[in-house]
Amino acid sequence: MKVLVSDFDLTLYDDNYANNILAIKKFVKEGNIFIIATGRSMYDLERDLVDIPCKWYICKDGASIYNDKKELIYRCDIDTKEAYNIYNYLLDTKNYKELYIDNGDAKTSNIDNVNSIIGVPNDFNVALKDLEYLKNNYNIDGYISRHWININNKKCNKASGIEYLKNKYNLENIYTVGDTVNDYLMIKNYKGYAMDVANNYIKEVSVSTISSLEELIKKISNLS
Repeated sequence: MKVLVSDFDLTLYDDNYANNILAIKKFVKEGNIFIIATGRSMYDLERDLVDIPCKWYICKDGASIYNDKKELIYRCDIDTKEAYNIYNYLLDTKNYKELYIDNGDAKTSNIDNVNSIIGVPNDFNVALKDLEYLKNNYNIDGYISRHWININNKKCNKASGIEYLKNKYNLENIYTVGDTVNDYLMIKNYKGYAMDVANNYIKEVSVSTISSLEELIKKISNLS
């Protein structure tokens, strides 16, 4: 049995989406396990998700994990006091045209049950400096994606989400695939493949690059 953990945007959810889904269904039918690992919340993921035989969903970069029935099985929040200070610090910079608390069910401004903090920067260079300051002063980690600043509990990332599932369900023979900064650790720590569109530093820690998820599924299905 093989376990494949895939990023969603620009990996599974791309121009090859329909063929990727067919490949996933065949992969699972052959007795393997498919897992999605995404920076999205479950409610954001469901907006673009179709019928996929996914065993688990690692959402918010490992801050929340759901089973195949989309029931929450694991959650790692930001400390409420720290979240209050972080949120107000970002508000005070006036660098964010949108700023939210993600409580797992919705984007809100209510600082309670803080699964993550996300914002849309006006100036990404300022956001990088903000993130560096916050990482040095609070128990958080984060990254800048194509459109957002993303802040989680320091213990959370896609690799830690895989580790949780690996230990809880005795998973072995794990492969990963992704394209961007929040995929780095899972690609580095597991048998990772990078999409052709990935940055070079992602490719440098990957086994090799692939053009589509469909291509990777065919490749690993033939591995002994």
